[in-house]
Amino acid sequence: MREASKKSLLFIQLMLLLSLSAPPHYAAAKVTAIFVFGDSTVDAGNNNQIPTMLRSNFKPYGRDFAGQKPTGRFSNGRIATDFYSEAFGLRPFVPAYLDPEYGIKDFAVGVCFASAGSGLDVATSDVLVSHLDPLFGNQRSLGSIYIWKFCLSNLPGHNLGSDYKSPCESAQSIGD
Repeated sequence: MREASKKSLLFIQLMLLLSLSAPPHYAAAKVTAIFVFGDSTVDAGNNNQIPTMLRSNFKPYGRDFAGQKPTGRFSNGRIATDFYSEAFGLRPFVPAYLDPEYGIKDFAVGVCFASAGSGLDVATSDVLVSHLDPLFGNQRSLGSIYIWKFCLSNLPGHNLGSDYKSPCESAQSIGD
């Protein structure tokens, strides 16, 4: 656990260093959305909605989150991607894709597809997480992303196709 904490801290420091040393034309860009992919280090609560033994929707998780309630984040409060979202001028947290309290219109400024136990090897998720979508089999995350992209691109005023010009950030965190 101590080693994982060191790696997480190093990752955050590296991201901060990279963002501070960005060329001026990148630094001036306004980020309009953040999309998160990964495992438990960035899961915002997707595992609350799927059949898995990997959950964090109980105390003491969430004790430092707004309202002091467990959200499904594997943290006592916000996670790194929540802080990035707020730093970019977006909402103070990134909602989970499967959270029933949010809809496709809420995801226009960002969404978290991460799922604890997803792992780099398909065998990891086969053991720890039941398949989300039988249509996509082991590619359930990719399938969800395509469905989401299709839904968002059909919202009035949104074009998430090849000519989508709004700057957005994506964060990936997975593995040891």
